[in-house]
This record gives sequence, structure tokens and C-alpha cells, in this order.
Amino acid sequence: MPTFRIDPNPTFAVTVAVPRAGGEAVEVPFTFKFLDREQLAEHFDRKHEHQKALAELVQTGASVREVTAAAMERQVETLQGIVTAWGFEDEFSEEALRAFVRTSAAAPEAVIRAFEQGYEPARLGN
Repeated sequence: MPTFRIDPNPTFAVTVAVPRAGGEAVEVPFTFKFLDREQLAEHFDRKHEHQKALAELVQTGASVREVTAAAMERQVETLQGIVTAWGFEDEFSEEALRAFVRTSAAAPEAVIRAFEQGYEPARLGN
């Protein structure tokens, strides 16, 4: 009989294809915090609230710069809550995370999407 622990590992690893402008995506390992169902629901609630807030900014006539700044702050906040380590040469820190978000438009969302997809096989199997 297979062994199964009810208490899951506190982290899980996923290799993320991190997009690069003008180049091929780079495969980078990320270690994510495991979130239980309630914590995962909170993650998605926050994501939904952030999306609503960004849409409201656009509707009020905010500049692209203002919307981008708000989106980047949301991405940093989200990544701080889910990433514990990464395979970049730069050590994982708030400063490095902010630089990662600032230097790539598509990469932060690719990492967030990979985290969320890490739960799909488990969800589909139940």
C-alpha cells in the first residue's frame, strides 16, 4: 500500500519557464510554500481583489505608469507570500525579488501561474 502523509511537505518545487524579452525562456527552479485549502483560497481572494483594483485604476483614467506600479507591487507581495527560494544566481531576497519584477513584464506572472498550476494535479485527482 502506498504511503501517504496527511501533513504535506511545507514546500514544493517547480521548474518555471521564465520568459525573457527577445530570447528563449530560461528554466529556473522555484521552491514554493505549500498552502492548505484555506490559505490557497485567501491567495485567490487577494488575486481577485488586486485584479479588481487594477481595473478600477484603469477606469479612473490612471496612467500606464500608475497601473504598472500597482501591478508590480501586487506581484512582489504575491511572490513574497509564495516563493521561498529560486535557482537564479542572485540570492532570494526582497531586493532581488523587486529587481526580478521590475525587469520583466511577463516573468512574475509566469512564476505565479506555475505556483497555481502546482495544485492542479492534486485537485484533478480528487
